[in-house]
This record gives sequence, structure tokens and C-alpha cells, in this order.
Amino acid sequence: MARTLGRCAAVTMVSLMLVSCAHIPFFHRDKREAGVSTEMAAVQKKTTDYENELRGLVTGHIDAAAKSGDAGRTQVVRRKPYFYKEYEIYPEGAGDLKITIQEKESRSVPYIADVTMSKQRYATRMHRKRGEAEQDRNFLRDTGTETDTYELRNGKWTRVGSMFVATKSEESVNGEWLPVDETVKRTVASEEQKAKGGWLKRTWANITGKEIEEKPAKDKKAPPKGQPGGSQSTMRRLQVF
Repeated sequence: MARTLGRCAAVTMVSLMLVSCAHIPFFHRDKREAGVSTEMAAVQKKTTDYENELRGLVTGHIDAAAKSGDAGRTQVVRRKPYFYKEYEIYPEGAGDLKITIQEKESRSVPYIADVTMSKQRYATRMHRKRGEAEQDRNFLRDTGTETDTYELRNGKWTRVGSMFVATKSEESVNGEWLPVDETVKRTVASEEQKAKGGWLKRTWANITGKEIEEKPAKDKKAPPKGQPGGSQSTMRRLQVF
């Protein structure tokens, strides 16, 4: 009887040990999964915090642009060798911001982000003289999308690039915005208008390395009928260039 009870006790202990050993891997697996979930949650929270910081930074930039709009109408910008006036607004404000954040394998720049928003850019035509740019009140309006690129450096977002793609260009005519006439979009600077010989002579000199010789009217003779050549034929060919 004692032997039977001893055997039963031994079998029971062995069974309990086997069951305990069987549960140990599952216990560790659950612990690992819990650790991974906690780590992912921490990363997600950090990314959300960075996104909120970036959104606040961009919103501040949009608000500043709205406040400086009137000043931009009178402030002259210098971009050698031209002068012009320029300002910008964001018609949708921060309402249409699209932010995409990517993680990088870099300790110095762990995250990079692209921010996309609607934008309208107002700018005058370019002028050779500052005074002409100051007097210009005719702004062209470009409507499109701006994409800014930011990098996270030392825990702060820094803008490293910006690209504006215009979908349409307009000019104000009698108080109405109409598509820009591309044939008159370029403004010839006053120095070019006053240049001796004008555009035709400069173009011919650039092509041939020689200037067009101007002859008195009495020396000009029309070419024989049906034969190419002559000054008029040359003029027509140059206009194609």
C-alpha cells in the first residue's frame, strides 16, 4: 500500500513538473510580445509628438505669410541682375496640410518629413532697374502646391528644401484674374530697348559673329523676281530664329 501511494505521488510530481516546463516558453513569448508592443507604442507616440511639433511650426509659417502680405506688395526683392516684388499666401491655411514622416537610419537625422500645402504666389515681372520694380503694381498670380522638406536635427525640425509647382498663372485685368498671355509675359528691360540696332542685330551677331551692314536706302535693290536672296529674304529667315 505504501509503495502504491509512493508511486502515485511520484507520478503526480513528475506530471506537475512537465506541465510547468511546458508553460515556461509560452510565458516568455507573452513577455516578449508585451515588450515589443510597448516599444512600438513608444515609437508611435514619439512620431505623433514630432508630427504635432512640425504641424505647429508650419502653421506659424503660414500665419506669418498672411500677416506680411501687404508688406510684400511694396518690398523689392533683388535677384541679380533683376529686381521684382513678391509675396505669398496659403488660401487654405493649415487646413489642407499633408505631412509624411519617414524614419532614417541615422543618429544625427533620425527623421525626415515632407509637408504639402496649397499656395498662391504673387510676383511682378523682373526689371533691370530698382525704380521700375518699385513702380510696378501689376502682380502675376501663380496658384499651385508647395512641398517643403524638413529634417529632425538635435530634436528640432529644420527646413532643408522647398519646391513650388504652379498649375496656373493669371494676371489682373480690370479687376478680374485672367490667364497670363505668354506672348507678352517677358518684359524687355530699358537697356535692351535702347541698345543700338535692337534685337535683330544682336541675334544676327550671335549667330554669324558679324553685324548686319546697314546700307542707304538708295543702294538697296530688290532681288530679281523668282530668285531667293536679298535683304527681305534675310529678314524673314532671321525672324524664324
